[in-house]
Amino acid sequence: QAALVLNASRRFRYTLDLKKEEEKEQTRRKIRAHAQAIR
Repeated sequence: QAALVLNASRRFRYTLDLKKEEEKEQTRRKIRAHAQAIR
């Protein structure tokens, strides 16, 4: 039981990290596109 809970929380944290990374990527792309638009 404890292992299951630990697994679930780890998977949850992993998913959160993935979402954060995706958001970072999108922000980077937006900034890059914006910088190219200025030039």
